[in-house]
Amino acid sequence: MRNRVLLIWPWSEQQQRTHELFPVGLGYLLNGIDRSRYEVSLLDCALGDVPPNSERFREEVLAFRPDVVGVSWWSLNTPVVEETLGVSRQLLPGAVLVIGGPHATACGRHILRHGRVDYAFAGEAELSFPQFLDIIARGGRRPDPRELEKVPGLIYAEDGRVRSVPPARTADLDALGAVDYRRLELGEYHKRAYYYGNKLCKDARLTAPIVTTRGCPYQCRFCMASRMNGTRVRKHSVRYVVDAVQMLYHDFGVRHVTIADDNFTFDIPWAEAVCEAICGLKLRDLALSTPNGIRMERMTESLAAAMYRAGWREVMIAPESGSARTLRAMNKRLDLALVPRVTAMLHRAGMKVTAFFVIGFPEETLEDLALTEKMILENDFDFVSLSVFQPLPGSRIFDQLIAERLIPAGFVPGHYQEVTCRPRYLDKAAVCDAYNRIWNAFRERKGLPIRNRSVATARESDVVSSMA
Repeated sequence: MRNRVLLIWPWSEQQQRTHELFPVGLGYLLNGIDRSRYEVSLLDCALGDVPPNSERFREEVLAFRPDVVGVSWWSLNTPVVEETLGVSRQLLPGAVLVIGGPHATACGRHILRHGRVDYAFAGEAELSFPQFLDIIARGGRRPDPRELEKVPGLIYAEDGRVRSVPPARTADLDALGAVDYRRLELGEYHKRAYYYGNKLCKDARLTAPIVTTRGCPYQCRFCMASRMNGTRVRKHSVRYVVDAVQMLYHDFGVRHVTIADDNFTFDIPWAEAVCEAICGLKLRDLALSTPNGIRMERMTESLAAAMYRAGWREVMIAPESGSARTLRAMNKRLDLALVPRVTAMLHRAGMKVTAFFVIGFPEETLEDLALTEKMILENDFDFVSLSVFQPLPGSRIFDQLIAERLIPAGFVPGHYQEVTCRPRYLDKAAVCDAYNRIWNAFRERKGLPIRNRSVATARESDVVSSMA
């Protein structure tokens, strides 16, 4: 009987990221495991500052002696996750090693070929992971393959071949249950100044994220959201969202709820209903935000007004580029004429506007960068979040860049102020210069403080996965 399960949220070399990342996905996973049958422990290495090569990591793992170890894997954290898996295997040679998360979804089949991981999950695993645990409990580390092929999203090896089961995505998100914020130690995150939300309206109020929808019908080439959660937008019930907000407000003292969705406003009537239901709670000091941004074509005067009444004071939009040519290359279906119109609409509703832009896309030219700079400086944005393009495993552009040998197989992306991939028509220095020039010019125009005028840097050599 294999009944001890250890879930690991890996350490990060960028410890400041702990202040804005929170393991919501593991909270769903914890909620779905039968505690009467399994002893489950969460090792949050980011929160506790526990690197995989530390004595504390060794002590924590050996003290619990898990039968199954599940590790959440994000592509930017690949070197740390690979070390985490290696140390876990060394300490627990008989344990079952499982990976999940965006990188496992994108690269799980390839990773399984190396034999350093036993199983991977692609897509959503809240319902299938408990099913998998039951199979392992009955059959051990290598159970009957006929059992494994019934587990949605599971990637496994059989007779030297890697097999994968198509993922299943439930239409009823409420069936996944609530996020276990207490087991995720939200209070400890608050003590460490956790914050994720508005760019301009940040204050001392405690924040917490909730997920209200999943899925993305858009097919932007730089993104893997639709591969992770499907192309159909699925929604929690309005009642579920209201209950989550009330619980965070009353049980954890949260006064700023961040809706960590990609498409909160996709279903406009539903989004308005959520806003009106939150208004009905009469929590006067509650603030809300959608820090992942909203699609501008899914915004109306009525919805903007409802969001303001519910507690929004800032909205993030995502033009991505001021160049129509670059947007076509991204497959970002956006009419740039919407940008000033929606910005003005949100301002009329009483909210500030932050706009997301990405530069350094592979097809960009100096002319495209100049159009983006022009849009940033000539529109009435209250703030701009400027990122450098990163090829993300699982995105269509990632596979294309590997096929064209512009990046190596197993390429590991960097942080969003680091030029890691050279565009076809520009060198890395040109992208750095453009980033720093735009960043400084916008802040000077807005009278914002500038602590460092050389923000973007270029990575000198590629970082490649050890499982490439």
